[in-house]
Amino acid sequence: MATDAILGIDPGLAACGWAIVSGERLLASGVVRTRPTDGSETDRQAMICAAVMQALRECPEAVTLAGVETQHAQGGDLKTQRARAAAAMAVAFVRGGLTGELRARGVPVVEVSPQEGKRALTGRGDATKEQMVAMAEARFGARLAEHAADACGVALAAAQVLAGRQTRGQKRGVRREALAGLPERVREAVEKAEVR
Repeated sequence: MATDAILGIDPGLAACGWAIVSGERLLASGVVRTRPTDGSETDRQAMICAAVMQALRECPEAVTLAGVETQHAQGGDLKTQRARAAAAMAVAFVRGGLTGELRARGVPVVEVSPQEGKRALTGRGDATKEQMVAMAEARFGARLAEHAADACGVALAAAQVLAGRQTRGQKRGVRREALAGLPERVREAVEKAEVR
């Protein structure tokens, strides 16, 4: 799998993060941002799909797999649940459009949970946004926006999904050797999170 390029997508209508990873190399990444003033949700979805498909066309390696992050709208009181459900519908709309475009181009798509994406990049399923950004920078040598860092985790997790999901409870915590060579602030952030 090290030579295959994998697209990771952190879908959203206002901000959709994407990253193309090949082994330990970040080939390209970005965040497509839209606003309500850009048109209807359909118009905004079309803008996002066009931008991500353009990135695929410009990628120096063929993308052979895509991972798209899932979203859940559970928990909280009734008002919170309704707000989450409305946001989840907009995200699902974008996910559906991107998934359809990718499959039409012959790119297999796997769903990746937020926890799987975080675990693939940081070793922890409950990593914070700051930890995701720090680990993406440490691993790929590039400072990324939060949504693009999340997309890196989704791409890495997609390869794991293809290889078979790990059993529940397996790989708890980050192995010490995985932290070797990382900047001190990154090691401290990860170790601090392990204590929680």
